[in-house]
Amino acid sequence: MATGKSTVGALLAQTLQYDFIDLDEYIATRCRKSIKTLISVHGETYFREQEAAALQEMSGFERVVVATGGGTPCFFDNMQFMNNKGCTVYLQTPPEVLYQRLKFQQAHRPLIAHLKGDELMNFIQNTLQQRQLYYQQAQIIIPYRTRNNIALCEEILNAL
Repeated sequence: MATGKSTVGALLAQTLQYDFIDLDEYIATRCRKSIKTLISVHGETYFREQEAAALQEMSGFERVVVATGGGTPCFFDNMQFMNNKGCTVYLQTPPEVLYQRLKFQQAHRPLIAHLKGDELMNFIQNTLQQRQLYYQQAQIIIPYRTRNNIALCEEILNAL
């Protein structure tokens, strides 16, 4: 969440002359409901099932860059599936940077909208700690450095 997956993914797709898909937007279109509505009405488990199904659908697509949600690699066998079907990239970002980015976006993000004060930082730290096992399985890991999105895209391209 807030690592720049969608922004950098779109730029990477444009550079490669591939299509770009934001997984959350794809699911929302497919289900005809916002992610916020899907989670609040049907629960996170239902959303994760839809996410896995969408990944399966996309496995037949060619020349595409997909920006997943931060939790996508952590459910079912999604990380292994993505590694088998394409190239995975982890944009490794420190909790402090994520906090600065997320504190103004909470209302638009259902998983963190209810958090107050230090709860957001605690959530970020705990979530990263729980997900590291999955994130470290990415084929390309890009450590955080202050840089613009074009430089970040170039770093990914050089690692391919």
